[in-house]
Amino acid sequence: MQPGKSYDRLSNETMRRWVADDMASVRGTVGVDFGAGKLLNRPLFHVQRYIAVDFNEEALATGRRAYPEAETAVGDVRTFRPGAPIDVALCLLVFENKYFAAEETVSAVAHIVGQIAKNGAFYFNYGPKNLPYETQTDALLHKAFRTVRKQRYGRLHIPLPF
Repeated sequence: MQPGKSYDRLSNETMRRWVADDMASVRGTVGVDFGAGKLLNRPLFHVQRYIAVDFNEEALATGRRAYPEAETAVGDVRTFRPGAPIDVALCLLVFENKYFAAEETVSAVAHIVGQIAKNGAFYFNYGPKNLPYETQTDALLHKAFRTVRKQRYGRLHIPLPF
């Protein structure tokens, strides 16, 4: 963390650091950043083709000024298709936000997983509202990937009262 710079929450910054460390060794042709906003995660991708997807056209335009090589698409995580297999997908702070219906967690994860290339990687997080779907999501991930790693952080590292 940098002095004088604000962050969403300390737990979100911790999550971003874990993801950044892990993604540092991931290479590929196509990378998709779902919920990309202003493309702040662009430096994490080591791909030939970076595609930023978000509902917010203005945020994407802001990010595109910083990363003119980026492809941007106004779209929805539940329906977007890049037209090529995804080598690395990132979906941070999307499933837990107020605009995403928790009951769509499994179908949205399945939609993205179905587009991941063989030996590809998918990084995402979710919050307390998505936890009722954790078992289904885990089963889907274990079926699709050779290795699945989970890291609890923030409020999710303590038992929840439901």
